[in-house]
Amino acid sequence: MKISINRSHVNKMPQDAGPEWWRAYNGAFENEEIDAADVLMFACLGWAYCAQVDGYRKVANFTAAQHLDLDFDDGSRNIYQLAGDPFIARYASFLYETASSTADHPKVRVFFELDQPITDAAKYKLLRDSLLARFPTADRAHRDVCRLAFGSKDCLYGWLGNVLTLETAVNELVKPYQAAQQQTAVQQQKTAVSGAISQPSDNLLGAFLRGKLDYLLDQVRAAPDGQKYYTLQRVAFTLGGYVATGYYSGPDIANHLYNAIRANPNNVKSLAAAETCINAALAAGQGRPLYVDLSGIETSQTAVSAAQVDDTWQTAVSGGAYSNWVTSKRAAVWAGVE
Repeated sequence: MKISINRSHVNKMPQDAGPEWWRAYNGAFENEEIDAADVLMFACLGWAYCAQVDGYRKVANFTAAQHLDLDFDDGSRNIYQLAGDPFIARYASFLYETASSTADHPKVRVFFELDQPITDAAKYKLLRDSLLARFPTADRAHRDVCRLAFGSKDCLYGWLGNVLTLETAVNELVKPYQAAQQQTAVQQQKTAVSGAISQPSDNLLGAFLRGKLDYLLDQVRAAPDGQKYYTLQRVAFTLGGYVATGYYSGPDIANHLYNAIRANPNNVKSLAAAETCINAALAAGQGRPLYVDLSGIETSQTAVSAAQVDDTWQTAVSGGAYSNWVTSKRAAVWAGVE
């Protein structure tokens, strides 16, 4: 496996180590191709390891990595309890107590060997982030793709001998992590929608505009392959018309549209291109102002009318029926009915 070992110092660096000492230490990592058992042996000698680097240990010099690791230093679980965790027991190569571990406050590092090396730093970081999401009590500093792990001379260790395949890592770590991230982004987008409305004082108009914006953003989030750009452009152009008449805030709408396309599960190839599309379509849409006319709707006990794909408004409905209607329309969009 591809890894880098530092034989220049045993255990952790002294607390009073100055910049010169750290500079020499971070330049002393040597790239190796060894077995996981060798990594454990070196860790038990007190030697540190990290991803392979081209020269000095820093993110810009990352070249390859074939391991993942976790650092549990909160003292909540000892080495035996961690070895019994189902994911660790099934996929980890080994675990060991770090140099500052005590009986009252155990600190444990868990090491996973991957079945193939990763040379893309962004993909490697995604794997590390996904593993940390699976183990939220682990040290968050391990997101760094060149994060070093100090050895622990003569430490207590446990050998498990497993190899984590990239296929398993993607299915059990990356996909759940990305799904959770996407769901969080969608929920944040929905709760922030009302902040983009410039005229919330009119309850009927505010409900109308919230419903309009929420529905249009759902179209962007759910746009299938081949229609994402067109949908984003059409929705941004429409909202630009409402920005022109002061119903929405332009910067807020641009931000909502960006977050909506980012939450689309159909692999948007270029968020930079999406942002350019949003800005251009919003600007173009402001050349054709749109107005909301609610004069024919009774305001007592009334909420919004609803939007169709062609952006026309249908009959107004009562407050109770409106929520149900929006829910059903949103479900239809996500199901691909419209």
